[in-house]
Amino acid sequence: MQKGEHALTTTTTRIFAAQIALAPAHVAATDATCESVWAALGAHRHLLVSGATDAATGTAGGVSLDLFGRLRAWCPRVCPLNEADGSRMPF
Repeated sequence: MQKGEHALTTTTTRIFAAQIALAPAHVAATDATCESVWAALGAHRHLLVSGATDAATGTAGGVSLDLFGRLRAWCPRVCPLNEADGSRMPF
């Protein structure tokens, strides 16, 4: 990102609201459109897209495979970073 490039972070699992607050910009999956994603990337160069936040657990879900595909189509030259924590999952 030192050269002015963009990064788009997503997750397939849950993410804590405190982690979302650390992101330079955040768009909820329900609000993700080509326009909203590019507006956030234009302002901050690094964007987190996650599912809706659950107030009871303080976490947000991951994005769907469909949305991930749309994000890639909307932003073909943006570096995708997809956090997929499976550390407790068996192979």
